[in-house]
Amino acid sequence: MILIASGSAGVGKNEILKRLLLRDHQFRVPRSWTTRSLRADDFGGIKNYRFVDHETFMDKVAANGFAEWKEVHGGNLYGTPIEELNDQSARDTLLEIDCEGAIDIKRMNGEVVAVFFLPPSYSVLEGRLRKRATDSEDSIQTRLQTSTKEIARVAKFDYWIENDDLDVAVADLQELIATLRNGRVPRYKFTNYELLSRVRSTFPLSATTA
Repeated sequence: MILIASGSAGVGKNEILKRLLLRDHQFRVPRSWTTRSLRADDFGGIKNYRFVDHETFMDKVAANGFAEWKEVHGGNLYGTPIEELNDQSARDTLLEIDCEGAIDIKRMNGEVVAVFFLPPSYSVLEGRLRKRATDSEDSIQTRLQTSTKEIARVAKFDYWIENDDLDVAVADLQELIATLRNGRVPRYKFTNYELLSRVRSTFPLSATTA
């Protein structure tokens, strides 16, 4: 199984996945490429980056070496090398990538399972971004605008999980994974359109009309 985990900045997906990997040792985390600088929070996180310069990255783009790649916040480039997806060294693969990248890979491989983590509301998401105290006001506004576009596209994912309570969200993700591994159909809660509509209703109008 290739599991893609996505969600807006500030939703808490990194912490959810860190806790998952402490409990589930069947996943391999591919090594993504990025042109951004190394940060303190790269140590101990779930992401496994190869840090390269812009020229090296674009050379791989020209060689069609990425399953998906995007320019995101701050003009940095991120990409998932094709060879990482073809690695069969583990039973399951876990990808943490942005919404657009997830949709791109899902379009290429319909067997990929894509999960989106929802915030309880727009205001909660904004509060989490501000509480991190790592972004400028312009960066926060850019991330919120991006999240509005992402929320409008959640229905393109296979399943979605609300992160209102971290422990509950981790347990929900574990339940979903166990269900899929056993070849069973996940419960309705993972495709609950009433939940999705409620969350969308707290976002700017474009999130409900896109």
